[in-house]
Amino acid sequence: MKTLVLTAWMGVSVATTNADAKPALVEPVRITADAPVAIDRQTQAFIKKIALHQWYVNTVWQQYHQSVAAIKNKVGSVRDLHTQMNALIKYYQDDIDQGVRLQDSRKAIDEIYSLYGKKINKQAKVEAKQIARLQALLGVELEREENEFDELVKANLDQINADSEPAIRNASRQFANAAISLKALQGKGAWTSR
Repeated sequence: MKTLVLTAWMGVSVATTNADAKPALVEPVRITADAPVAIDRQTQAFIKKIALHQWYVNTVWQQYHQSVAAIKNKVGSVRDLHTQMNALIKYYQDDIDQGVRLQDSRKAIDEIYSLYGKKINKQAKVEAKQIARLQALLGVELEREENEFDELVKANLDQINADSEPAIRNASRQFANAAISLKALQGKGAWTSR
């Protein structure tokens, strides 16, 4: 009990001594309750803008894949021509398997291969050009978006902190992966068009 009273008395004497001391020459920084919230809101807005760039990159890729699928699945596409060719060949192959019109069926199959081979080669070149154009447009959009992202980061250097840094890294990684994927697609397209 005596220790408690003695400690309280010493605390009062120290507090009184410090109250009489002269104020510091440097004025302390006054932080209001609104300041940290404003910084957090700015950081959150910055992170949302980064997420918007990432969403746009995903959207551009989805549009590219949908467009390629539309090219490959339309009537008269290479896939459609292969389906038509295989159906006709199957018809004549059934005749051959049954032993009916052997010579005529073999001749018809050869003509089908010749006719559809030309059509398929011509259509493959058309599709390759269309897909190459889509890849070029994709590259332009990805490059534009990456430039806008870089400008956003440069304009918000004061918002780079522990909260926003992971979002920046993820977006940068996404742009790098997109560039690698695009080069792989373009390399594959160049290989298949030969």
